[in-house]
Amino acid sequence: MKTRIFMFVIGIFLSIATFAQSEIDPRLYAKYDKAYLEKLSQENPQQLEKMNFFVKNAGYVIDMPDKPIEYKDLVRLSDNSKNITMDEIKNFNPYIYNCKNDVSRTTYYKIGNTGKLLIMRSLQDLNRMYDNYVRVKSLKK
Repeated sequence: MKTRIFMFVIGIFLSIATFAQSEIDPRLYAKYDKAYLEKLSQENPQQLEKMNFFVKNAGYVIDMPDKPIEYKDLVRLSDNSKNITMDEIKNFNPYIYNCKNDVSRTTYYKIGNTGKLLIMRSLQDLNRMYDNYVRVKSLKK
């Protein structure tokens, strides 16, 4: 009897954890259809969790380095503008700009006239980061 109760409680906690993981990062709507993301949330929450992780960790911003560096200008796709402010970058969404995550190398984008540089991680780095994130998360359970 105690085993049944224990398994029932574990099942409830796992259901809650799965539901919590299936939240959709709003930035994904810039690239993916709402119906697709909701279906993914129900049928493959682990994939949605990975997509959320990728959009959140795709890149980061630093001050423009003093040394010369090969970069592209960051361009807003909606109007092809390079006039981008730091306010726009606060909740950065890579899907509304021309930036990409290359498979094996880090890429760099100059952010307008802000004196800042966007560093886009490679897909290899993102996959490695995600694997570590999942590993740590499983240890906490």
